[in-house]
Amino acid sequence: MSTRKGSPKISAFQDNFKNKKLHATFKLPDGDNFIRDFPCAFTETEEGLGDVNGRMFVTSGHLCFDANSMGKKIQKILPWTDIKALNTTNDEQLLVTVGDEQLAFPKFGARLEEAFECIKEQWEQPHDQEETENGGASEEADASADANDANAAAPAGEAETVNQASGEAEGEDHHDDHDEHHDEHDGEKKGSRRSRRRRKNRGKKGPHGDEHHDDHEAAAAHKKAEEEAALKKKQEEEEAEKKKKEDEEAAAQKKAEEEAEAERKRQQQEEEEAEKKRKEEEEAAAAQKKAEEEAEAERRRQQQQEEEEAAAAAQKKAEEEAEAERKRQEEEEAERKRKQAEAEAAEAERVEKERREAEEAERKRREEEAAEAERQRLEAERLEKERQEAEERAKREEEERLRLEEEERQRQAELERQQREAEEKLRQEEEARKAREEAERVRQEAEEQARREEEERLKREEEERKRREEEERARAEEAEKKRREEEETERKRVEEERVRAEEEAKRHEEEQQKRIEEEQRAKAEAEERARREEEERLAREAEEERRREEEERARAEEEQRVKAEAEERARKELEERLAHEEEERRKRDEAERARAEEEQRVKAEAEERERRAKEELLAREAEEERKRDEAERQRLEEEQLARQAAEERERREKEEQLVREAEERRKREEEEKERQEEEARVKQEQEERERREAELKREEAEEKQRRAEEQAELEAQKQAEIEAEAARAVERARQIEIEAEVVQVQVTTATTIATTATSTPRSVPSSTVEEAGGAWNTWVGVAAAVGVVAAAAVAAAIFMRNPRQK
Repeated sequence: MSTRKGSPKISAFQDNFKNKKLHATFKLPDGDNFIRDFPCAFTETEEGLGDVNGRMFVTSGHLCFDANSMGKKIQKILPWTDIKALNTTNDEQLLVTVGDEQLAFPKFGARLEEAFECIKEQWEQPHDQEETENGGASEEADASADANDANAAAPAGEAETVNQASGEAEGEDHHDDHDEHHDEHDGEKKGSRRSRRRRKNRGKKGPHGDEHHDDHEAAAAHKKAEEEAALKKKQEEEEAEKKKKEDEEAAAQKKAEEEAEAERKRQQQEEEEAEKKRKEEEEAAAAQKKAEEEAEAERRRQQQQEEEEAAAAAQKKAEEEAEAERKRQEEEEAERKRKQAEAEAAEAERVEKERREAEEAERKRREEEAAEAERQRLEAERLEKERQEAEERAKREEEERLRLEEEERQRQAELERQQREAEEKLRQEEEARKAREEAERVRQEAEEQARREEEERLKREEEERKRREEEERARAEEAEKKRREEEETERKRVEEERVRAEEEAKRHEEEQQKRIEEEQRAKAEAEERARREEEERLAREAEEERRREEEERARAEEEQRVKAEAEERARKELEERLAHEEEERRKRDEAERARAEEEQRVKAEAEERERRAKEELLAREAEEERKRDEAERQRLEEEQLARQAAEERERREKEEQLVREAEERRKREEEEKERQEEEARVKQEQEERERREAELKREEAEEKQRRAEEQAELEAQKQAEIEAEAARAVERARQIEIEAEVVQVQVTTATTIATTATSTPRSVPSSTVEEAGGAWNTWVGVAAAVGVVAAAAVAAAIFMRNPRQK
């Protein structure tokens, strides 16, 4: 896997683990490797799900998102080549433009800037990577060319040195071909001249030809030694470069493991903080829901009590109205009977036309006046009593209305107080949430400061390491340069000596033919001596180099072994730690899922219970809390394979619960508003009805008073008519008395009965009335004999004393 610039390095085990999980989730191609992941959400607008919590994964070829919402799995796989733009907003959202569509990813929190930088870097990486590869290829080609030139130039000096000391020879054709190849590889002008000179002298005979032949053999031996030295030097350089790369890879891997460990610890801490925050939110939501349920129960109880009181008041009012109606009907019936009796009495009075004494008529008039006055007084008392009863009823109704208004005000005040308490509680919860957010921000700032300090420390260490490497490299280059200068000086000296020797040999060639053999022997001895010295020096250098190489190899092997052991231990520890963490997360998710299911069941049961089971519900909640605590203690020992799914499910359930609570709250508010409007309307209708009833009662009282006044006037008129009729009857009675002297005995008896009836008080018992009626019947029989008119006058006098009695 090629590590991108600026991306965090991870170990091979983490790479494989994340890749397997990522490829199993998104079905990515084999070459697409995991880079980084971030917790966030996705704003889903097609189905109206809102912000769906999930996780974003950054790979080398795609930007992926995975989430579960209300049983629906949401995945986004966006190739880097399809993304047109990346932006962030002030409300901590990442906007990704794919074609004409813009996708929103909120809820990054404090890691929005870090996530944006990482995603933007991966999005821009293909262009940077192409330029880097092109530039790297050019630099590599330049470095290869420089290395070839150095390798070609370095043996050139050694070739001239060995040319003076070598005494071995090989075939002539082989030497020529090797020289030509060496000239082509070296590209130097001097070598080419030697090759042309050697080819020119190849066909010559004599001592000069043999000398050139010896030179060819020495050059071949030198070239062979040169190639071996160049090969050896190249191997040394490759080994040094390989060792340097291994050291850099070991340092990079160690740094990547440290960064991965720090990242894992930070993620674990974030998960713990998120878990703690989620629990606090659940507890706050449960407490708020409980308070709302209690407030709702109290409101329903008060509403029921008010409805019962209103129904009782309405029933009482209906009974009072029915009682008043019944009394009014009884009074009307009594009035009707009284009028009928009065009509019958008037008819009887009209019959009384006969004899009556003026004194008795006068006494009757006075008694009638007193009786009328008493009747009017009783009627006035009855009307006053009715008026007082009406006023009492109106007063009671007003008191009942005032009591209902006072209760309504108290209920409104209680509702306002509960609302204020709920608002105060929400405000306190909001302040606590802000305090927690502030603490989280401070903690994150501290972590960020610690991370920056750690990065600065690592940077300083890296700079210090690079500085030491640069110093070591400079020292090595200085030593190499010094050695090359010495070799170059020695090569030039040998070359100058050889050139002088050749020129001297050429100059004295014909003069010193006899001394050639001696010179050749001396030369051979010198060459042999030089060769032996060179061989001894090369042997010593080779031995020293071999010893250094063996020590370096042993040290490298020891470091490699220690490094391999450390890597193996780190890998095993990381595998065990990751496996243990995965197991712990799986166990936590299973326990959390079981706890959520248990809470859901308890909640469903609690909703079906009546208010009288509140204590049992509290006991069960305490038991469930104890079970949750036990499950929380066992969470560290159980396995977890679906942590992300459980978190998504919990977040989804929480969102659904918040939506349901908001909907229920809205419905309750609408119902409360409708109820208040209905109560106001009922209250207004009741007040209107009471006002109309009061007006009707006032009009009825006025009507009754008017009827009573009219009745009094009618009775007064009737009384006047009765008095006139009585006067006329008295007058006729006197005439009849004169005419009826013949029946004095019967009239005296009738007079005695009339006198007895007249002297009797108004409260005559019914037996007396019956006796009077019997007397009247007797007198009718007598009147049949002595005169109808006199008997009628006596009967009229009896009935005028008791007009209400028959």
